[in-house]
Amino acid sequence: MVQNPDAVAEARLWSLLDAKAVAILEATPELDSIIERLHQSHGYLARAEADLLHLRSSLRMLATQKRAAQADIDAAVEQATTAVSRTVENRVQLALDASRNGINVRFFCVDHFENPASADGL
Repeated sequence: MVQNPDAVAEARLWSLLDAKAVAILEATPELDSIIERLHQSHGYLARAEADLLHLRSSLRMLATQKRAAQADIDAAVEQATTAVSRTVENRVQLALDASRNGINVRFFCVDHFENPASADGL
């Protein structure tokens, strides 16, 4: 029997939580929205990584040509910048939603979530 990976992951998560944490989560009406945004965030992260790989390969290809079209370079950089921006915005929204509901998310131990002032450098 093939199991839904999301259901398996959710069951594993619930098994790791203590009774107090479960009570907090069950009393959180925004939980479904947070879970949905988490899935969306992972999608954005995957797209951003794919865009960065595309950018890297495009720049290598352009570097081998005698004359690289500036428009091609600009388009590749814009694509990567947009993907990274989407990912950061979505992570921030997730962290805000979780914080409003008393959940300490600490996404990926990324410095700009621990120190909001460092996010200006992104």
